[in-house]
Amino acid sequence: MGENFILILFLLCCSAFFCFSEGALFSLSRPQRESISKQGGRVSAAIGKLLSNSHKLITTVLLADEIFNIAYSSVIALTARKYLQDTPEQTVALISLAIASPTLLVFGEIVPKTAGVKFPRTISKAVALPLYSFHVAVTPIRWAILFVSGFFIRAFGADLGHRAQGNYISSDELEVLVGMGRDEGVLNEVEKYLADGFFRLEDLPAHGIMTPAIDCFTLPHDIEVKEAVGRVRQMGRSRIPVYEEEKDNIVGILYGKDLLKWNFTEHNLAATVSECLRKPYFIPRSKPAGALLRELQTHRIHIAIVVDEYGRFDGLVTMEDILEELFGEIEDERSVPDRVAPAVRGGAITIPGGMKIEEFNDDYLFSVARSAGLENLGDILEEAVIPLRMENETMGGFVFDLFGRLPAEGEKIGFGGLVFTVKSREGKRISEIRVDVNKEARGDVH
Repeated sequence: MGENFILILFLLCCSAFFCFSEGALFSLSRPQRESISKQGGRVSAAIGKLLSNSHKLITTVLLADEIFNIAYSSVIALTARKYLQDTPEQTVALISLAIASPTLLVFGEIVPKTAGVKFPRTISKAVALPLYSFHVAVTPIRWAILFVSGFFIRAFGADLGHRAQGNYISSDELEVLVGMGRDEGVLNEVEKYLADGFFRLEDLPAHGIMTPAIDCFTLPHDIEVKEAVGRVRQMGRSRIPVYEEEKDNIVGILYGKDLLKWNFTEHNLAATVSECLRKPYFIPRSKPAGALLRELQTHRIHIAIVVDEYGRFDGLVTMEDILEELFGEIEDERSVPDRVAPAVRGGAITIPGGMKIEEFNDDYLFSVARSAGLENLGDILEEAVIPLRMENETMGGFVFDLFGRLPAEGEKIGFGGLVFTVKSREGKRISEIRVDVNKEARGDVH
């Protein structure tokens, strides 16, 4: 009887040992791991080797847990069978289960794993050498388990790639950690704003921050240097897209500083800018701003040309455009003061056609709806939020889409409790829109 109890206690301690090890090693923070590594010695080396491949370490721990847990339960069952010979098999099985399960759960899992998590550094050092010895000893068994399990995992389309090799976290998890850092005072509001900006860049497509092609200052490739100098000086731009034959065909970027270095002889002034162009960097509309920022830094360029699926010039994005998403508006001595923000007067507001739909929804919709009175405020706000569609980025484009044709100046159309009036056009482009509350039938064209 005594031998059985000693064996049961030994197996329970073995199970607890591996739970200790798992909880401690996987709770080591990166600074703790680096600190232990700098100390040197056999213990540090063992910890480094164990954590160098977390997938193998987990397999070793699970293998040991299964071996000792099954052995523990089996010895308890045999011992119970020995002392309860006249008891029915089902009753003996239930008694064995009632003893093995709670003791194994509490003393073999919960208590040791909790202790390991609470004291990771101390326990990791204590268990490193024996655990590493066991880890090496079961290498053939572990290899067989990984081979078989890997076959089935790959059959279901999963991947045991390098993510399993280290302590990686997803961008969503990192975003949650940033929020926790602000709530706990680790990050201040400015640091939180900057961190959130980096997350926004990964979801922000290039077309969301680009300057549309229609607003871009461009030059033809056959313009003479003398004339180009005057036009560049007049516009005050430092990097200008250059097209050949038609504006959709961008063939290069003209840098203002390249013009400054030009040898201004009579012969050279008659030359065309095509002789001093730089290669354009083309990107699709859907290019994430975060990835674009990294590429611009890698290639050491400051401007990218956005093209649509048909290869037509759609707009341009500069390094400054991306950085402004992080830090806000960047101004220098050459910056033109911003337009005066639209204000609601007489229950109506006049906005530029190039205003982003998101900006209107966030900054101006409430002010317009409020002018109709509090009793209708909720209904108007619910109905009048402009949908964010891929084909419409600006209010001018949205109103154009509502009409389904090019509207004339002065034409009106209703949408969700609002009336949009085309105040002015520039060619085929709606340049100004008046927005007020539709107090009559909503959705009618006048």
